[in-house]
Amino acid sequence: MKSFNNIVIFFTFFCSLTASLFSLSVNTGEFPNKSPEEVNTIVLKTLDKLGSNYKLQEKTNGFTFRYINPFFNLYQFDIYIGEYKSGSMVRIESIDNTNNALLSAITTEAYNTKFPFTHHEKNIFVGDILSFVLPAAGSIYTNIDSPLNMKYSWLFSILFLGIDGGLFWAGSTTFFTHSFDPLRTGLIPTIALMGTYRVAYTLINHFSIVANNKMINLGYTFQFD
Repeated sequence: MKSFNNIVIFFTFFCSLTASLFSLSVNTGEFPNKSPEEVNTIVLKTLDKLGSNYKLQEKTNGFTFRYINPFFNLYQFDIYIGEYKSGSMVRIESIDNTNNALLSAITTEAYNTKFPFTHHEKNIFVGDILSFVLPAAGSIYTNIDSPLNMKYSWLFSILFLGIDGGLFWAGSTTFFTHSFDPLRTGLIPTIALMGTYRVAYTLINHFSIVANNKMINLGYTFQFD
């Protein structure tokens, strides 16, 4: 039971450290000679093309319109639309580079702008296999050459290697020390934890690749690499 408690402590520490990396990223864009109502229409058109759901918020923090994503959604965002000088401004908050990618897409829809950076479609099957077999490799595959890449993605890969190493060590120690007596010594909980977090991460990465491919297939170019 002691080995299982150590595994739980290790896993909890990993989750806490990972959560600390999720800080908001903010980007804003100006839309000259366009009213907030016009820009609002463009924003909703862009989200509809991307297949993204959204919820209109009553609390706008001084802006004219505000939209957030539902809990289960391809894209995570908090979008503000308001007046600015002789036009409008869009402010987008997200925990990854979705804010940059969305702002590029909205600007493209508004002015048919071509930006200097392009990205490529990813193979969902390859991403799923990598994410399940070796989550660190899945993280690299999903985030590299993607407009939605997660901040500190390299650090996530290191953390995934760390948790895999810790769980493998705990499972191996249990197995070689107590052989086939897993229920009492924690081998089965170790395997269950490894499998559970792999399935969860594979699902998260799967939808990240779907979101990436939607943007690429729509032909958007991007202001930021």
